[in-house]
Amino acid sequence: MIDINNFTSNTSIVEQDGIDVVIGDGYFDKIMDTINKHVKVQVDNGRIKGEQYPVIYAQLLAEALRVTQQIVLQQPISDASVKSEEAKTELYKRQAKGFDDDAKTKILKELGTIYGLAFSVAKDDPNLEIPKCIRGNTLDNLASDLLDLSKLGSMPNGSIGFSNEPFNNVTPRT
Repeated sequence: MIDINNFTSNTSIVEQDGIDVVIGDGYFDKIMDTINKHVKVQVDNGRIKGEQYPVIYAQLLAEALRVTQQIVLQQPISDASVKSEEAKTELYKRQAKGFDDDAKTKILKELGTIYGLAFSVAKDDPNLEIPKCIRGNTLDNLASDLLDLSKLGSMPNGSIGFSNEPFNNVTPRT
């Protein structure tokens, strides 16, 4: 919706330097205030002569109206574009979080399967370290702990389990 107050608003006539001027808060008012200041400087410096003033002022007034019209008509499009970009940014953030959550889920599934296999094969092995997160920590800690303990291989006594040693340093099962 186009708000006329964006075009011109709170206009009043005030006296400045002995002459009446129109002031206001809209785009047109601000553009005309700037134009009037520039024209005054040009008149004061003799670059615009008295007979040129009405023609130049009419041209500048028409251009100010045209530019203000463009600004006011483009404002809703610009506002919608900003909202669209903000929505895209929020969507990207949600997608990234979703990807992270999906990755955690997949890691938990795979590591849980690996741990379950190791536990079922060597549950009585005193060297099998049970991740502390299974003893009551949160799901996020479960993923971290399982990643830390994911070095599955043969233990020195020959059983399969998790090792604190890197996988390539674990004794292969014979």
